[in-house]
Amino acid sequence: MSLDLRTHIDESAKAKLTIELWQGDKCVGCSEMDADGLDRLITHLAQQREKLAKKIPMTLENGERIRGQREPEWMCVFAKETDDQVLALRHSGFGWLGFQLSAKTARAMATALLNGSSRKLGEIIERRGLR
Repeated sequence: MSLDLRTHIDESAKAKLTIELWQGDKCVGCSEMDADGLDRLITHLAQQREKLAKKIPMTLENGERIRGQREPEWMCVFAKETDDQVLALRHSGFGWLGFQLSAKTARAMATALLNGSSRKLGEIIERRGLR
């Protein structure tokens, strides 16, 4: 029998999250954590997810929808040791996510953002002969 995961947030203070493991109609495990503990769990799960054989797809499928954050906070920092740019984007649930970009990739991304198009989508269209 599989386990179901249920979560509850302490509504009065919104300071703690309770995670419950259910098997059928019985709670078989429970853990309570604050925001810092939850951040550590999310980071650990992401690190473990990265190790799984089934990888996250390199591109979005045509028509695939993703949830995004509107106007996220962001920062760019130059990494002297690699001559790369580090782009940090703030997600309200996942925290600060960092991406190390070569100058070539940073320029391509800036161009795509300014032109309202995606280099990856263009490559997919061209590969599939849709132009």
